[in-house]
Amino acid sequence: MIIFLGTAALGFYERAFDLMSLPRKRLVRKINRVAFSTYSRLQDDDDRLIRGLLRVTSHLSVITYPVMIWLFFAAPALIIVLYGAKWAMTVLPLQIMCASGLVDSFTLIFQPLLKAKGYIGNSTRRDLIYLVILSACVLGGIYYFGSIAGVAMGIVAASLFRLALMMHLTIRKMPLTIWQFIAAQRSAMVYGLIQLVALLLLKYFSKPYFAEDSLVMLIAVTTLSAASFFGGHLVFRFEDINDIFQGFSGDLKKVARKMPVIKRLGFLQSES
Repeated sequence: MIIFLGTAALGFYERAFDLMSLPRKRLVRKINRVAFSTYSRLQDDDDRLIRGLLRVTSHLSVITYPVMIWLFFAAPALIIVLYGAKWAMTVLPLQIMCASGLVDSFTLIFQPLLKAKGYIGNSTRRDLIYLVILSACVLGGIYYFGSIAGVAMGIVAASLFRLALMMHLTIRKMPLTIWQFIAAQRSAMVYGLIQLVALLLLKYFSKPYFAEDSLVMLIAVTTLSAASFFGGHLVFRFEDINDIFQGFSGDLKKVARKMPVIKRLGFLQSES
């Protein structure tokens, strides 16, 4: 990429890629470490394995959808506020690669399942195929668009291809359908649509009052993203979201019981 676009473009691309991949690195890798151990114990029960995969998909989507939608709309302000105007060229590729971040998060959760079943023990051939596809998509993006935005589009295309490969292998070997995989993300899709509409309205109506790359916009996008998620939950009350909230609440209470001041609160004592 340096040969075609130069070192400056490479710097913009690396900054965009690092920001996009940060949530995935912190979240999906931790999930996969736990998931592989679980899948290995259940490797002879395909039905339970698929139920586990769909549950992971549901929980992951509830986090990944709002984070990537937030990052897309927050990108102009986030880049300018954190790094300065000289990094403005990072905004568009970062926004484009939000789609890649979403797709890659789901691609990665297939790996521990397929490894536990022994279907991708040797990943050299698969990685080589992906590298060829990635290179072709990136070069195609550079050729047609001549910018790091084209590189970002190439990465999104390669990410979609990689997810398709992983899903094809899983569906061919195990009792999983594409509809089941999509249905597991239903709640996140509904909440994500609410968030998307809310942020589009914010972007449209805020133009006369504050800039898209201002600190005020960053605060507004963050606040409205949280409000739309919790507001959507008050309306729809999806069961899987309730399960996540209950699990999170239980974890907080366990932590609180270990704190000398908080553990004396009445709502904790009543459950002891």
